[in-house]
Amino acid sequence: MKKYLILFLLIFVMCCVCASAEEADAGAVARNPYLDIAFSCLEEGNPILIKYNALTGANIEPMLKTGMPYYFGGQDFSRLLTVGSMWETSRYGIKGQKYVYGFDCVGFVRYIQTQMGDELVPSLSEMILKRTGQYKDYVLVDVMEKTAPFSLAWNSDSVKIATGKTLKKPKKYPGVEAERETFAQVAQMLEPGDLFTANHGGRHVMMFIGTLRQYGHTAEEAGEMGEYLDYPLFINCVWNPDYVARMEAYIAENGLKALPNKGGVCITIVGPRTEDAPHMIADTERTQRPKNFHYFELEGYHLSLLDLSQATSYVWWRTPADKRGNAN
Repeated sequence: MKKYLILFLLIFVMCCVCASAEEADAGAVARNPYLDIAFSCLEEGNPILIKYNALTGANIEPMLKTGMPYYFGGQDFSRLLTVGSMWETSRYGIKGQKYVYGFDCVGFVRYIQTQMGDELVPSLSEMILKRTGQYKDYVLVDVMEKTAPFSLAWNSDSVKIATGKTLKKPKKYPGVEAERETFAQVAQMLEPGDLFTANHGGRHVMMFIGTLRQYGHTAEEAGEMGEYLDYPLFINCVWNPDYVARMEAYIAENGLKALPNKGGVCITIVGPRTEDAPHMIADTERTQRPKNFHYFELEGYHLSLLDLSQATSYVWWRTPADKRGNAN
């Protein structure tokens, strides 16, 4: 009996050690120069930024306590935080009206790459459409194949993603367990700095930053995000209604003559479907094909989502080693 008790205790101790190791792995994010630059564009008090600083000792401070705002066509970094007139009417503003100059989605990732000394990414149309020739080397084909079952709205019954490689549109959406396993594999295949470009009612680009588990979140701590700890997270500059009130305060504090920006740099999770999100802010300004803001609550933060089942095409991009600057 005593022998079995000792054996049981040994097994128990080994399980505890393994559990401790798993918990240590949960906070596996490492300090990364791409993340340092990207996170400096988030708002003060962002929970992902707080976790990153705590885990890595990076002590990254936001450039602007509101977060860096979205400005349609914002790719001239010398104009950041000046006031400019919008040159085209879009969901982000009215032509001729004044807004605080920030990034658009491409401007944001190019700002990061400029700070890094990397070769700049091509245009969104090149990344999405040119999947052969020189561009096929930059497309993570394995990732595309992993995520293909989750994109049901292809422009055709099959999509050519590289020479001799064609993906067929799936017959049905897979189950939740298959979805969770697939997106966990996708996150494992990526590294911070990788880009994701999608045609999702408009072309958009984001940068991979890791997973909630890698930032030390547990299922209990993550609350309604507990089922999505291993899904990929991206940082991007996009429409986000939370920015309106923050920019109103910034404009008033600085005595600027401008309307509040309607978006900015924020964190997005890729994988969950729109119907999975427990919260929504309605897009009241667009009567034709409105885009509502669907989100999860994470420690008071509105974590938005991108539903790949509604994307018509998407592609992954990793800057080749010989195209990267010395900052990496």
